[in-house]
Amino acid sequence: MKAKGRKRGVKTGTAGPSRGKRTVLFVVTVIIAALAVGGTLVLVLRPHMDEFTTYAIASFTGLFLVPLILLVIRTTPKKLALGRLDPGLLVSLAVYQIFGLWIIAYYFVNPHYFKKYDLGSWDYLGYVLMVGVYVAPVDFMTRRVIQHEMASAFGTWNGYWAGTVAWIVGHILEIVWLSELMGPAGSATFIVLSGLVTGLLYMKYKNVIALMLGHWTINIVISLVTSSLPLKGT
Repeated sequence: MKAKGRKRGVKTGTAGPSRGKRTVLFVVTVIIAALAVGGTLVLVLRPHMDEFTTYAIASFTGLFLVPLILLVIRTTPKKLALGRLDPGLLVSLAVYQIFGLWIIAYYFVNPHYFKKYDLGSWDYLGYVLMVGVYVAPVDFMTRRVIQHEMASAFGTWNGYWAGTVAWIVGHILEIVWLSELMGPAGSATFIVLSGLVTGLLYMKYKNVIALMLGHWTINIVISLVTSSLPLKGT
């Protein structure tokens, strides 16, 4: 006599081989399409636009619009799982700001880093818009596409590590940039730890909109705060 659990099909948290292969194929397809579209836009737009605007448009199109379109084709709008207006959104936003305070604290150690990048002199209306267009898509690609899809096929923790590794790889340039502020070890620690923590936030709340908003606002807060503080030695 078969056990009731086996008869009804006990879930193990991972998918069968066929579903797993389909998920991997989908994720790889999204990554290739995103890189292809983003890279093409950089080549086409760079001769006609400044570097920041070029990469912002390429990031938004390649890492957000392309994956979103492919997700809509693959599933239904109700199953997009983008997140809701709930406590998880507030928690995710708040935790992201902690990392912003980490960077702001370095102002008192190396204030001229912020002057070098001229954060306080940009057109803020344009900056506020473009920084969101630039950075938020990274969270969408790594969390909603890679982490969410891989977790649905291979289990929560496997999805977590896939999304987190992708998030850290997507911030390699930031490790280089921040090394001028924090040193190589400090910048690597900052990026790795923020990737680990935001991955846990997504695993718990499944709210990618919250992480996108958090990534956006952290940059705005850093810019506003450091540009309002007096630079030492000036």
